[in-house]
Amino acid sequence: MISEYGVLMPSSILGDGDTNRGDKMVIDFMTGSFDFMLNTVDPEIGYPGDGHRLVQTWLWYSLNEEPYNNDTGQGFNGSLFVYNRPNELTVFGRAFRDYVMGLYGSKTYLPLGMKSFR
Repeated sequence: MISEYGVLMPSSILGDGDTNRGDKMVIDFMTGSFDFMLNTVDPEIGYPGDGHRLVQTWLWYSLNEEPYNNDTGQGFNGSLFVYNRPNELTVFGRAFRDYVMGLYGSKTYLPLGMKSFR
């Protein structure tokens, strides 16, 4: 289990002043690490109950940490939701959503049966 991991360094610094480039670096790291943890197995040290995967669970940091502020030097990067608008996804949240949705493919709608009780 990996209790939390993410990218704390601001995208503007990661991208040498180009925030979009830094965001792409974070997204590439996030999705690449998800691929690694979902698919990497080792028959000697992996967990047999999980197909010998090396990692069974992980949590991305952060859900909605306050973003980095250039003036104060406070805050972090990588939040999935906007700090003060928790119902709004960030660029990282959208990438996370798209990644997870891609794991499950399209929606399947099952028939709904209604029964009347008298």
